[in-house]
Amino acid sequence: MDSGSGVLASPRPSGETRAPWAAIAVDTAHGWFRDAGGRMGAAIAFYATLALGPVVVIAMALAGALVGRDSARTYVFREIAEMVGPGSAATIASLVSRVAWTQHGLA
Repeated sequence: MDSGSGVLASPRPSGETRAPWAAIAVDTAHGWFRDAGGRMGAAIAFYATLALGPVVVIAMALAGALVGRDSARTYVFREIAEMVGPGSAATIASLVSRVAWTQHGLA
């Protein structure tokens, strides 16, 4: 609803209007719940977690081919530790270390 001043405001049941920032906040909250924002966010986090392992293995294989396996491993896990913390990085490192390496890359 336009109050004539060029500022949009949402009507309230009593006929009063909200401040523009309040209308935006309320409309955002309504849209979040209408579109199941929490569920969609959880789905994105779940699929990102599933995709992380293969991405790390591929990144290490490519980097290992360029700069050497040990240098690549150190760099990749240092970057991961900065993003997710040392505890999670150690877990990821233990999972990736189980992948078989050969002289020419991944087995």
